Amino acid sequence: MRKNKFIILIFTICLMCTGYIIYRSYGVKAMNFSKGKFLTQNSNVNSAENQKKIQGQKSGKAGKKDNIGNTLGIGATPALTMTSVPENGFSFAIQADSHLDENTDINLYKQTLQNIVSKKPSFLIDLGDTFMSEKFAKTQHEVEQRYIEAKSYFGSLGSIPLYLVTGNHDGENGWDTRNGQNNMLAWARNARLKYFPPDISEASYSGNRLTANYYSFIKGDVQFIVLDPFTYSTEKARGNDDGWKYTLGKTQYDWFKSALENSNAKYKFVFIHNLVGGYSKDARGGAEAAKFFEWGGYSPNGNYEFDKMRPGWGKPIHQLMLDNNVTAVFHGHDHFYGKQSLDGIIYQLVPQPGTPGNSVGDAAKYSYKDGVFLPSAGYLRVVVSDAKVVVEYVKTSLQDKVNKSIPDSYTVSPK
Repeated sequence: MRKNKFIILIFTICLMCTGYIIYRSYGVKAMNFSKGKFLTQNSNVNSAENQKKIQGQKSGKAGKKDNIGNTLGIGATPALTMTSVPENGFSFAIQADSHLDENTDINLYKQTLQNIVSKKPSFLIDLGDTFMSEKFAKTQHEVEQRYIEAKSYFGSLGSIPLYLVTGNHDGENGWDTRNGQNNMLAWARNARLKYFPPDISEASYSGNRLTANYYSFIKGDVQFIVLDPFTYSTEKARGNDDGWKYTLGKTQYDWFKSALENSNAKYKFVFIHNLVGGYSKDARGGAEAAKFFEWGGYSPNGNYEFDKMRPGWGKPIHQLMLDNNVTAVFHGHDHFYGKQSLDGIIYQLVPQPGTPGNSVGDAAKYSYKDGVFLPSAGYLRVVVSDAKVVVEYVKTSLQDKVNKSIPDSYTVSPK
C-alpha cells in the first residue's frame, strides 16, 4: 500500500494550519495581515475550436458547451457554482503574479482580494512576483517601499493568514549577491523577513528556519510544500539551453526528498513560482516543459543528462514527486489559467489576480499544448475534504454578472 496518497507542494510560500508558516505583519493585527472534467481532455490552444472558446470569453458571450454540458464562455450565467466547504474540511485560496506594474488594474486586483475574503478561506497562498523589487527597485529603501505598498493591499485580508512564495521578480535571486549584504538578494530577503516575519513555531513546520524561503507544514490530511528555485541559482540563464543553471540546490533538494518520503499525508500539494529549468531562458511552461533540466532530466538536445548535470542526486524532481504520490503542483509565472496533468500529477498554472486581457494567447508561445487554458483575471479556490479535493477558477471582473463566475472546476480523489 502506498504511504503517501496526495501531495501539494509550494515553492516559497507561507500557509497556516497545524504546522505552517504564517507571515505576520507589524502594525496590522497578526497579519493575519493587518468538475468534473477538463473542458476538453486534449485541447490545443491553436485549434480553431479552442480559439472560438477564447474569443467567446473575450467578447463576453457564452461559448459552446463541452462534452459534459458546461458552458465554456463566461459572459453568461455561469454553468458551475462554488463548492460548499464540508464540516470536516477546509478551503484555501491561491493567487499569482499580482505584479503591481503598468499592466495591473488596481481596482481589478482589489476586487480579487474582496472575492477571496468573501469566501472565508483558511489562508491565501501567493505564488510570487508580488513585490517586483528586481524590476522596479534600485536601492534598499526602494525595495522596502515595494513591500510596504503590497502590504497595504494585503491588509484587506483581515484575519486571513497569508503565505508567500518567492517569484523571479521579487529579488531573492542567487545571481545577485555582489557586495556582501549590499545587494538585491539581501535587501529583498531582509524586507520580506521584516514586513512579513514567518511564524515557524508549529510542530509540523520543516524547512529553512533561518530564511524561510522553503518549507513544509501539515493541515488536516494535506502536506503543503514550498520550494524556492531562485536563491541557490547562482547564474542566470542567457539562452534557451541554459536551464541547468536553475536549481533548488542540493540541500533544498535533499530536504524536499525527505519531506515527501516521510509524509503520511493523504493529499500532497507543491507550490512554486515556476518549474526549475522550464522552457526557454525564462523558465516558462507547464507539463510540456516538465521533461527538461533539473525538473525532468532531459536537455533540449533530447539526451537524458540528469546524472551528468546533478551527480549523486538520484532522480529529477518530477520523478521524485511521481514516486511519492504528489497530487498537484501549483505554479505561476505565465499569467493565465492552465489545467494540465502529467503521469497522474496535476500541473496547475494560476492566473493573475489583477491583469485583464487575453493573456491565454501566450500559451503556445510558452509551449503549452494540451489542457484547459483560460485568460486572467481571477484566483483559485481549493476545497479539501476526506473524500476529494475540488479546485475552482473564480473569475474576477468589474461586471457583476461575470465577477465570481466559475469558468472551470475539477475534482481530484486521493491516490
